[in-house]
Amino acid sequence: MVRRGVYEEQAPNRSPSRITFSHFRFHVFLRDLVGGTTILISAPPGGGEADGESNLRSISQDGSIVSFVSNATNLVATPNN
Repeated sequence: MVRRGVYEEQAPNRSPSRITFSHFRFHVFLRDLVGGTTILISAPPGGGEADGESNLRSISQDGSIVSFVSNATNLVATPNN
């Protein structure tokens, strides 16, 4: 059974994490299909909104690893990774 899914969302007023985004940028979310929860995973370490787009998401077969591409500069301490 598939437990987790990952998707991109752009509409700032439809965020399941109850974050109001200030820009129409794509963000990446992880949905737990069994638990019914959704979390924003393309967020800066301190919370809030990424300062760039995030897309081209992928999830491992067992749902334990998610990857995505982003041009945001505030997602990691060293953005050249």
